[in-house]
Amino acid sequence: MMNHRRTGAALWALGMLFSGAVCSSGCVLETANDEADALAEAGEELYVSSSSIWQQLSIPVCWENPGDSSAERRGWIKDQITKTWQQFSQLKFTGWGTCSASSKGLRIQVVFGKVSSTGALGGKRLDGVKNGIMLNMNMSDPPEYLDLVNKFGLQTILRSIATHEFGHALGFEHEQMRFFDDGVPRCLLFGGGLGDTTVGKYDSVSIMDSCNVNDTAPQTISATDKLGLQAYYGHPSPAAVRKDAIGWDGQNFFFFFGKNVSQYSVALDRSVSGFPAPISAVFSGWPTTTPWSAGTDAILDQSSTKLYFFSGDRYLRVDKATRKVDSGYPKTLPGGWGNWPSAWTSVDSAIKWTNGKTYLFRGSEYVRLTGTDVDAGYPKPITGNWNIPYTSGFDYGFVYPGTSKAYFFKGKEYIRVDVSTSSEVTDPGYPALIVGNWRGVTF
Repeated sequence: MMNHRRTGAALWALGMLFSGAVCSSGCVLETANDEADALAEAGEELYVSSSSIWQQLSIPVCWENPGDSSAERRGWIKDQITKTWQQFSQLKFTGWGTCSASSKGLRIQVVFGKVSSTGALGGKRLDGVKNGIMLNMNMSDPPEYLDLVNKFGLQTILRSIATHEFGHALGFEHEQMRFFDDGVPRCLLFGGGLGDTTVGKYDSVSIMDSCNVNDTAPQTISATDKLGLQAYYGHPSPAAVRKDAIGWDGQNFFFFFGKNVSQYSVALDRSVSGFPAPISAVFSGWPTTTPWSAGTDAILDQSSTKLYFFSGDRYLRVDKATRKVDSGYPKTLPGGWGNWPSAWTSVDSAIKWTNGKTYLFRGSEYVRLTGTDVDAGYPKPITGNWNIPYTSGFDYGFVYPGTSKAYFFKGKEYIRVDVSTSSEVTDPGYPALIVGNWRGVTF
């Protein structure tokens, strides 16, 4: 079946030893294409990890050798990728025409008699690589492909394999290779690179599980595939989703998106394995009722021991040491908050600033707090008081631990602000895209 990028003779032999026993149809070992091999030997990394995630959401696609004989099948591929990887993320695959010598993005070669493959590379390392993806279009040779055609039909298996290959092109490894992380063998068709981050539990129905593609030819991506896809390439409809972030201990952040949360490691510069996870699995006593079942809008780092979470017109208090919701919460706004603005029936975001003050934001306004009391003279407009471009509001923001930098996030982008001087200037090169820069953070 599909053993895409190679990890050495030992894994190759292990895959061959077990492949016949675990695949109900014949299994084809993929080989790397020549140009990808040459780049790998020149120093390109062979193992796809979170560092191979693209740093763009628009990815050009072109065909090296389109022809009339493959036109219908190329149409199947475009349709399949559009309604899987693109539909469930913020990705846009553009072009789909004929490659030129200087074409960037994903370059697909139509092949016959060869195994479909992304070669030794994956993710953004395929950008502009000639013949970076090879797709077998007639599926009559090697013979194992013909077995799959007879079992599922040409269009069905071609769509499934193309979806699998595009998963590698986005930086996702074989699901069964998680054996090397958790030691539990499931699909013993080994081969390909080793990732550095896992999302959720092992997923036997993943489009990235080789045995699943070989045995069922799935036409869509699984729920866990979607969760991982959105953690790296964004949610297709993020505007109405509750979201926020909080620096935790100087070494970790928690990023909240809807009912899930991701733990982001400063040292690793990416999300920690096992995330995104349900908020209720990370913070004990998290309410299961509305609006908390849909997540949190804002998090206020009020003291060294307590955090306040806001969702709709409710708020709750969490103990930092135990990550447990305090007894007596949630409560309804404005209860317990002095001088609370009457028009503020919710909070959009919150920041603990370098001057020790805490700030709450709602739309284009903000308030400053002393303890749990709103200071006199607030709310004030963001415009003229905060030197940031998001004057109509932003999703969340924080001061990065151990630095003089603050970050503000809105939609699919973010800015970095230098807070070492009173001018608080946005650094050159911003706004920048979240994708590929905050790896594993759903946006």
